[in-house]
Amino acid sequence: MIVRSETFPPITPYSEKRLVIKGRVLWAIAEEQATDEQPAGMGIAFLFENEAERSAMQEQVEALMKEKLGTDLYDQLMLASQKRRNPLDPPE
Repeated sequence: MIVRSETFPPITPYSEKRLVIKGRVLWAIAEEQATDEQPAGMGIAFLFENEAERSAMQEQVEALMKEKLGTDLYDQLMLASQKRRNPLDPPE
C-alpha cells in the first residue's frame, strides 16, 4: 500500500515548518486488534527520490531533535534506539 504524500503538522508546537513525506505502510495494528505485546500503530517506510533527499530530511530531523531535546538526551535516545529491534519489522 502506498500512502500519498502527506503534510504533517509541525514537529513541535514551536516549529512553523511542515514536513511533506511520502511513505509506504509496512504493517498496521488497529486499536481493536491491539494487545499489551502488540500495541496499536504502524510501521512506515519513508520513500525518497534520491539519497540527497533522504540525507537532507535526516539532517533536518536530527537538528530539530538536538535543538529541542539537547545533545545529551538526543545521544541517549539514539543509543537506546540502536538496541531495540527495527520498528519497521512486522510485530512478532
